[in-house]
Amino acid sequence: MTYYKFMKKGCIGSFSGKKLEPDKWLPPIEGDLVICKNGYHGCDAEHLAEWVDEELYTLETRGDSLHDNRKDCFREIKMTRVEAWTKDTLILWTADCAERVLPVWEKEYPDDGRVRHCIETTRAFVEGKATEKELAAAGAAAWDTDWAARAAALAARAAAWAARAVAGAWAAWDTWATWAARDAAWAAAWADAAAAERKWQSERILYYVNKGE
Repeated sequence: MTYYKFMKKGCIGSFSGKKLEPDKWLPPIEGDLVICKNGYHGCDAEHLAEWVDEELYTLETRGDSLHDNRKDCFREIKMTRVEAWTKDTLILWTADCAERVLPVWEKEYPDDGRVRHCIETTRAFVEGKATEKELAAAGAAAWDTDWAARAAALAARAAAWAARAVAGAWAAWDTWATWAARDAAWAAAWADAAAAERKWQSERILYYVNKGE
């Protein structure tokens, strides 16, 4: 089985804030492994969408390990950067997540194009066809919506804000990337499809990792 680990830019732990070194075996963890407390953590492909961040690594592991239903804990790991996961794929993935639940919004508001426009502008930004100002305006418009179908709108705005975050304009808001997926799952949950949506989100990450194959 292949295990993965998302990290912040510079191979910095998303939760621990610790910088790790890729391409070498890291020092063995001492003491008993305890999930969330003591050990190197990662996840399998099925749970990728729950831990999204700017950098992605595959893990070689050795020694004992622990596993729960969301993550895995290891005694020793060696991390290898997944070069196919980039700032652009992160942004495009958030837009994909939002677009997946766009029907939730458009069923309720068929004549309101603000959420669709936000998603389209996010993609255009990645392609260099939209400015940061246009992206900000689209995200603000998606937020200015009624609560009746807010989750889909949140997902779209989160996609736009994630794009701004990794572009450097909103560095303090880099967690909006994961919120895009989370909000998309919430919107899907209204249609009793949250679990299936999370599965699709993880598979979509692998789509980008495998360069569209």
